[in-house]
Amino acid sequence: MPVYRHNPPAERIFFSIDACCVSYFTIDILLRLGSSPSKKKFLKEVLNWFDLLAVLPFYVELLLGENSGTDGMMALRVLRLFRITRVLKLIRHSQQMMLMLLVLRNCFSELGILFCTWLMGALVFGTIMHYIEVDADSGFDLFSMHAGGQP
Repeated sequence: MPVYRHNPPAERIFFSIDACCVSYFTIDILLRLGSSPSKKKFLKEVLNWFDLLAVLPFYVELLLGENSGTDGMMALRVLRLFRITRVLKLIRHSQQMMLMLLVLRNCFSELGILFCTWLMGALVFGTIMHYIEVDADSGFDLFSMHAGGQP
């Protein structure tokens, strides 16, 4: 199991990068809200709420501090995943991405079969590797035919 090592210089660098990204997203949200002809319509759009929920955890962490309620803060950090929804906004402006989505939608059953086949292979070969490793840990030495080893 990997162990977390406290590294203050790296944490400062990542905090700075995160602060710059959140600042950019915040300015973007505020500019879009300010230039929107209808504030009501802007606030009714779901993707705008996702954008707001994506930057909210950063400001809550700044206000409350890092060590206040770690479980609650972890739940808030999950909200940062809403930043991914910004990519969905870009898809509707690209003809190639819309075509790609159409192809994926039409081939969904075939992709499901491909995924199930891959999953079965991973399970079978993972099980084989598990039993090989268990035998290796139990003291049973596998010999190499190339090295001329004897059983």
